[in-house]
Amino acid sequence: MKIRHSSLPKLALCGQYEGTAGTSSAASRGTMLDRVFRDAWTSGEIPRDLCDEDAAAINWALAQCIQLGGGADGLLTADADCRVQTAGLEHTGTVDGVAARANWSMDLKSGQIYDYQGQMAAYALGLMQMRFEQAWTTHLLFCDQQKLVSHHWTYKSASDMVRGILANVGTAPVENDYCGWCAKSLTCPARVASKDSALVAVAGLAPTVQDEGFLAVLNDTDRLGQFLAACQTLDDFRDAAKAKARGLLEAGVQVHGWRLQKPRASEYIEAEHLAQAVTSGVIDAGDAIRAQGSMSAKKAEALWSAAGAVLPDEIVQRRVGQAPLVQAK
Repeated sequence: MKIRHSSLPKLALCGQYEGTAGTSSAASRGTMLDRVFRDAWTSGEIPRDLCDEDAAAINWALAQCIQLGGGADGLLTADADCRVQTAGLEHTGTVDGVAARANWSMDLKSGQIYDYQGQMAAYALGLMQMRFEQAWTTHLLFCDQQKLVSHHWTYKSASDMVRGILANVGTAPVENDYCGWCAKSLTCPARVASKDSALVAVAGLAPTVQDEGFLAVLNDTDRLGQFLAACQTLDDFRDAAKAKARGLLEAGVQVHGWRLQKPRASEYIEAEHLAQAVTSGVIDAGDAIRAQGSMSAKKAEALWSAAGAVLPDEIVQRRVGQAPLVQAK
């Protein structure tokens, strides 16, 4: 298995981690934000069709890089300038930006805040090797949470961390926050044991035979239905436990292994203010409507009806979602 720089934080926690094939919607958004940030740093422009949330994330990241000295230090964001080769790793990594005239690099991260020290150590080590340096600083820009996390590395500290993680590869599996990202998540002995323990304790379902693994359950229609019913019961208990944990954390009481994350905040204006801006000529009516986007057919029908007209059938579009899975009575 070719170990990627981005896999090191996962391998530090579990020596059996293996990345899944394909990309999730969250990963695709992260890749898009990386590209937009890099282009915006060099061009000074952000795409006009970028949604408000993504534009706010990019603007924050740009401002942070300016404060870090990206202008004076000659921050480079082109792929050719940002590639990193680290001794001991076959994979060539890519940072999102590297200073041409200083010893630091940056990486943009979207979504939740995770511990990326292993990845940053590998980047720092590789860049120090490539530039013959003895010290490096990595900056993590969590653009959705608007938080900057900096790590200061010596050659020894970065090398020790990378070598320690690589030494962990192949050791016994350990459950952690990255299990859902692993290709072995449904067959991992640690996960199967944890799942069985919860189902036996809460729903009374017999544990999975280890030799068969969870894939056997998926291929047996009777056991599959039984498992789904048990999971539905487990969800009720989980929701109650999460509500209790949230209450404790909000009251300042520690809950082992859990914390409250900074919620996403959104800003908006009431529809009445938008209508006033259109009426007074500040905003064009067509621009305002297109910015708001589509509306439901029921709302449109009510508007047409209030105007004494009939909503034309040919302009109504239909999108059929995935059929919900429900328990048969």
